Amino acid sequence: MIPADPKFYLNFVILLTLTATLALVGGNNGVALGKLIRRSDWLARSTIRLLRLGMWLPIFLLWSYPPSFRYNAAIFQWLPFLKWTGNASLLVSMVAGLLATITVFFASCYYYLARRHLGSHSGVFRDRLLLHRDIFVLALLLCLLWQSSYGNGWPYRWIFGAVMRGEPNRFGNVILYITIISWLAMFLLMMVVFVSNRMFQWSLDGAADLRRSLLSVELQNTNLRALLGASLLVGVALLLWQLLNQPLATYLLIPRPGEVLQAMNALLMSPLSFWLDFRSSLGAILGGILWAGLFAIPLVELCNRRLGLKRCAGLLALTCISPVVLQDAAILWLGIGTMRVAFSVSCFAFFPLAQGLWSYRHLALASRALISIDEVLPYAFLGMLAGETYASRQGLGFFMATAASTLQTAKAFAVCLMLFGFFAVLSGILRWLIKRAVGRAAKAAAVLAVA
Repeated sequence: MIPADPKFYLNFVILLTLTATLALVGGNNGVALGKLIRRSDWLARSTIRLLRLGMWLPIFLLWSYPPSFRYNAAIFQWLPFLKWTGNASLLVSMVAGLLATITVFFASCYYYLARRHLGSHSGVFRDRLLLHRDIFVLALLLCLLWQSSYGNGWPYRWIFGAVMRGEPNRFGNVILYITIISWLAMFLLMMVVFVSNRMFQWSLDGAADLRRSLLSVELQNTNLRALLGASLLVGVALLLWQLLNQPLATYLLIPRPGEVLQAMNALLMSPLSFWLDFRSSLGAILGGILWAGLFAIPLVELCNRRLGLKRCAGLLALTCISPVVLQDAAILWLGIGTMRVAFSVSCFAFFPLAQGLWSYRHLALASRALISIDEVLPYAFLGMLAGETYASRQGLGFFMATAASTLQTAKAFAVCLMLFGFFAVLSGILRWLIKRAVGRAAKAAAVLAVA
C-alpha cells in the first residue's frame, strides 16, 4: 500500500527538491531584476501595477502550450540531447517547468518591488526571510501543478496508479482508500508549510499588516502615470512578439500574433459551443468561491471573536497550498462535472480567501469580501483550469486542452489570452469597487493602517 511505499515519499522529496530549485532560480533572478528596476521610481510603480496580474499569465499557459511539443518531431533537430533521447514527454515537462519558472521570476520581481516600495517594517534580514517564504510557497503551488500535469504526478498518479494495480482491493473500499491517501498527502504538505513558516519566521498576523499596507499603496498607484507605464511595457512585449514571430513560431511553436487574433475572432463569432464552455467555467469559479466562503467566513469570524487569535492564525496558516491535493480524489467523490470543478476551485481559493478575510477583519464584511475575492481570483482561475483539464467534458480548460492536443496552438493561445483578459477586467472592476468601498486612495491608506 502507498503509506508503506518508499517511492511515494521519494517522489514527495523530489517535488520538494524541484520546488527549492524553482524558488532559487526564478526567485533570485526575479529579485535581481527588481533591483535594476527599482532605480527608477516611475518604472518600479509601473512594473508593480503590471505584474500584480501579469505574473500569472505564464502559468495560465500551462495547459495549452506544452502539449504542442508532444507531436512536433522537428523540434528535436535543434536540441541535441533531446535528439539523442527522442523523449517528447521530457520536452513537454521541460517547457511546463519553464513556464512555472517564469511565473516565479515575475512574482519574485513583484514581491521585491512591492516590499521595497513599502520600506522595511521589521528589519532588512527578516524582510528578506519573508520575501523568500512567499517565493517558496508560490513555487510549491506551481510545482504541484507542473508535476501533476507533466511530471511524476505526486500524489495523483500514485493514488490512481495504485487503484489500477488493484491495491485498494486489500483495503476493502476504493473510495475510502483514496480518501485516506489524499489526506495523507495533504498532511505532508501541511508539515512543509509549518516548517517553512517557522524557518522564515512567517505569521498570519504579520502578513496581514503587510497586505494592508500593500493594498493602500496599490490603490494609490492606480493613477494615469502608472497606467501609462504599464501599458507601455505591454506594448513593448507585443512589439517584440511581432518582430520575433518567425523564430518564435519555428523554434518555440508560439503562434504569430495575427494567427491568434484570427482565432479570437473566430471564437467570438462561433456558435454556442464556446460560450457554453465559458458559462460553465464562470459558473465553476463563482461556485468554488462561494463554496470556499461557506467555510472560510464562519471560521474566520469564529476565530476572531471566540478563540485566541494567535493560536487560530497558526491553524489557518496550515491550510496554505495543502487542500489543493484533495482535488484529485474529487473525481471519485463528485464524479465528472461542474460540481467537481467547483470543488477544485474551492481547494485553491480557501486559504487566499481566509487570509484576506483575516487580514482586513477590522473592516465591514462587505469591504472584506470585495478585497478577499479580488485577491483570490488568480487562484480560483487556476483551480478552474486544473479541474477542467482532466476528467471533464466542458469548460474553457477542457477547450484549451482539446485544442492543444489537436495542434491548434493558435486557438489554445487565443482562449488562454481571452480568459486572462477576462480575469484582468474582473479584477479591475473589483479594484474600482474596493476604492469606492474604502474611500479614495489617501483615506484608504489611513484606514488600512489601523491594526
